[in-house]
Amino acid sequence: MSRKKSQHHRKPRSLGGLSTPKNISMVSINQHEAFHTNFSNMTVPEICDELNKVWIDPDYKIICVKRTERIEQDIRSIADLERAFYYELYLKGKKGK
Repeated sequence: MSRKKSQHHRKPRSLGGLSTPKNISMVSINQHEAFHTNFSNMTVPEICDELNKVWIDPDYKIICVKRTERIEQDIRSIADLERAFYYELYLKGKKGK
C-alpha cells in the first residue's frame, strides 16, 4: 500500500475547482488513482447517481444536496432538537431511579 500522499481536488480543476486548502484533500496515491479510475472528473451528482445505480446496496440511496447556508442552519436545528430529545430522555431516566 502506498504511503505517499497526493493532492486531490475535491472540485476538479477542470470544473472550476481551485488549489485552495478548502478544496484539497491529501489522500494516498492508490486512493487518488482509484477515485479517478472510477469517477474521472464527474460532478458530485453524477458520482451519486453512479454509486446508486452500480455500487451500493439497492435498499439504500445516497442523496446529494449542495450545501447552502439554509441547509446548514437546518442541519444545526435538527442536531439541536436531537440533543434536546436525548437530554429529556436522560432527565426522565434520572427521575425514574
